[in-house]
Order: sequence, then C-alpha cells, then structure tokens
Amino acid sequence: MSPVSGRRTLLAVVCAVAVATIYVAQPVLPRIGEDLGLPEADSGWIVTTGQLGYLIGLALLVPLGTCSTGANSSPGIFSSPRSA
Repeated sequence: MSPVSGRRTLLAVVCAVAVATIYVAQPVLPRIGEDLGLPEADSGWIVTTGQLGYLIGLALLVPLGTCSTGANSSPGIFSSPRSA
C-alpha cells in the first residue's frame, strides 16, 4: 500500500468514526434519559447537542485548515499518484 493510499484510508476511517459518534446515542436514548432523570420528550436534546457540537467543530476547524501554510499541499493528499 502506498503512503498516499494509506493516508487516504486513515482519513476515511477517521471521518467515518467521527460521523458515527454523532448518532451512537440514538438507539439507547430512552435509557440515557432514564439515567439522567429526563422526560422522554426532552431526551432528544442529548443527540441534538452532539450534532451541534460537531457542527461547531466543523465551522471552526475547516477555516483553520485553509489558513494554514500546508493548505497548498493538501490537494496532493487526495490526488492519485501519477505514473511516469
């Protein structure tokens, strides 16, 4: 596996895990609400706050990535290797 392919795979796994953690609480939401003493109608806020946190993180981190000096080299991560 080439370094570019390995890096691409790593980024894909990191993105998948980050997105999956947003929704991991949904199947057990009633139980979490019980443990926290929340009414069932208010327990939906548990997932909503996680999604809002993800949104805020994206809104803050994506612009930082474009401001860094390494932003010019980032397209090289996603481009396919060129054969000579």
